[in-house]
Amino acid sequence: MEIIHITNENFEEIKSKTPALIVDFWASWCVPCKQFAPIFEKAALSHSDIQFAKVDVDQNKETAMAYKISSIPTILAFKNGEQIFSKIGAMKPDEFEELAKQLTE
Repeated sequence: MEIIHITNENFEEIKSKTPALIVDFWASWCVPCKQFAPIFEKAALSHSDIQFAKVDVDQNKETAMAYKISSIPTILAFKNGEQIFSKIGAMKPDEFEELAKQLTE
C-alpha cells in the first residue's frame, strides 16, 4: 500500500478511520530514520491490508508532542483507532513483520 504523509491537521482523522495503521515518526536529518526507511517501505509494499504513514516531527511538532515522541525513529501502531504498539528506534525486518501480523489478526 502507498505510504501516506500525515500532518497535524489530519492525524486524528486518519487514525480514527483506518482499521490498521503503522506510523513512522521521523526527520530528514535522522540517520537511523534513513536506515529504517527501506524496511518500512518494503513492509508497506507487502501488506495491502495495513495503512503505512510517516510523520515528519520537524513539520508536525504538535502531533509529535501529543504522542510524547522524544526520540526518532519511533513507530506507533493503531488498530481501529486505538494505539496498540510503540517502539523507539528502528526495527529489524522480522520484528516489523511480527507487528504487521499482530495488527491484522
